[in-house]
Amino acid sequence: MSTQKTSTCVAIYSNSYAWQELIVPPLQHIVGVAPEKDILDLFALARKVGTVTLADNPADQTSTISWGSYIRLAQLQTPGTPFFPSLNRLRIDHAGGSLDELNLLVTNSLRVLEVVNIDDSQYPAFIVFLCSLAGECPRLRSITLSSRPIDWLEACLEFSHLRELKLDGILHELDLDMLVAIGKGFPELETFILNAEYDSCISTPQLNTDEACEVSGVPVPLGSQDEIQEPSASTTNVPPETASPSDDRAPQDGAKSPPASPVKKTPEPTFRQLKKLHIVGCLQLIQDVLSLCSGLEDVSLTLVRLGESTDSEIARTEIFASIIERIFDWNKCLARMFIGQNWQIEVPELGPAILPSRAVQKLFLHSTLQHLEIANWALDAFATYLSCLAPRPPFHFNSMLTTLHLPVGSISPGISLSDLRHLAISCPHLSSLRSTILLDLNNLPEYKIGRAADVALHHKLETLSVGSANGPAWNWMQYCTAARHLFALFPAVKIQPQMGPGRNPVRWMTIRDTLQMYQTVSLDNKARRRAYGLDL
Repeated sequence: MSTQKTSTCVAIYSNSYAWQELIVPPLQHIVGVAPEKDILDLFALARKVGTVTLADNPADQTSTISWGSYIRLAQLQTPGTPFFPSLNRLRIDHAGGSLDELNLLVTNSLRVLEVVNIDDSQYPAFIVFLCSLAGECPRLRSITLSSRPIDWLEACLEFSHLRELKLDGILHELDLDMLVAIGKGFPELETFILNAEYDSCISTPQLNTDEACEVSGVPVPLGSQDEIQEPSASTTNVPPETASPSDDRAPQDGAKSPPASPVKKTPEPTFRQLKKLHIVGCLQLIQDVLSLCSGLEDVSLTLVRLGESTDSEIARTEIFASIIERIFDWNKCLARMFIGQNWQIEVPELGPAILPSRAVQKLFLHSTLQHLEIANWALDAFATYLSCLAPRPPFHFNSMLTTLHLPVGSISPGISLSDLRHLAISCPHLSSLRSTILLDLNNLPEYKIGRAADVALHHKLETLSVGSANGPAWNWMQYCTAARHLFALFPAVKIQPQMGPGRNPVRWMTIRDTLQMYQTVSLDNKARRRAYGLDL
């Protein structure tokens, strides 16, 4: 077991008269009769410990204390007083025999509990510990579980005041009913992180290409419960008594009506306070969780689709795009969104699927979205997305995006240099852009030496993370033209060339250096005018 507070605290533990540090292994032991003053000093230090890591073989063994020493200290401790009364974070990692120390760590100050890599034989001990915490830790706000059985999660449902739940490596038992129970059990939950990357989801629909546009269960839009649409008659079973005369299922000639098939009712939304929702999993899991969300505000949403079946990849991509399109209806609540996929699971040689442009266009037009990041998806040419931002008199849409991060490299055609001005005008608040940029000088405005640029903007873009495909060699004037175009649009931008194949970092380093020369000359000019009292 290791404790962490400050380096001073650890040093005092090691140098105290009551402790002796052994060389192999480096454990802390109580040797002989400890003076009362040293024991009191030790407990005073224990009251300052805020973080404890419980492990059989901790990485930081400089502050490791032997189990026998804890038994001895427990005998000296005042009854009813927690050994670490200020403990707020407990991490249990690869702990086997160390779990015997758990009861010493029960304190009502605990706020964060992280449990990873626990041996199966220790399940009963940990369940007992969870039950103890439920009654004695009213301040517990965050629980992280990694690859744990479902009964651990059920025990956690006793913490009705929980604000953050992280599940890493979800097991097969986590179905829609369990998700409903989580929502009801944690009514104040603000952060919900689900990582099902290491397990397949249950009840995954088997789809084919023809079913792509007929899938039910697409998540309902966020908003009030009154906005949730009931399933249409085409997606529900119609009881015989309400069937039309032409319905083949209607009774004929007085025949007895067959029993009606039960209609599975969609659960009411249970997640109403979420601020951060992170889902890595199959389509079914993504749809199930989103269908339980309602009435949210200022949400940060992450959706990472896992590969499931190469036979229905087109259908699954269409379903995922439909999910994103419906997210457009999360009006006035979505602030941040990350979209990804783990395409390497199934067919790495085929590369990532193309995210349909209609889904990306919807996000570009979202009225409150400020941060959009897309990774591991191939995209269409960027001009396709910019078309949705084209001015339509008398209205002109200005995006609220401050961060736009798109794939860089061969999987994304990227933005042309000439389209950057359109993007800058449509996204006036943009401060960080990551994208492939096509180094095509053909459509740029004519920049003449000795004349100011006619298309100059004062956009406040700060960071441009960029790459591009390799192309013909440039001469010095071509580098100057590209750098001047960027300077005319984004006078204070800093270029960050992306490394890796298909990103051409050397060319972008040259453009960066040339741009910095323009920026430096501009600073010199401002300093000169300031020195001579000229108007800036």
